Amino acid sequence: MFKLRDRKIIRFCDYIEVSECDDVDRRADKPWTRLTPRDKQMIRKELNEYKSSEMEIHPDSAKYTRFHPP
Repeated sequence: MFKLRDRKIIRFCDYIEVSECDDVDRRADKPWTRLTPRDKQMIRKELNEYKSSEMEIHPDSAKYTRFHPP
């Protein structure tokens, strides 16, 4: 580490600051846990319709396209 300091690649500051902070809830919101079975069914239907009619798929890749069961 002293080699880095001697070569001026790394520098440390002599000043140290400590601050108070509030606790923060960092857990992620999981909106999919609030979906009803009807919501999930509608999403699968819309996704399948998009994949079958709007989404561009290379002909050689079409066999790998996954459709979700209703």
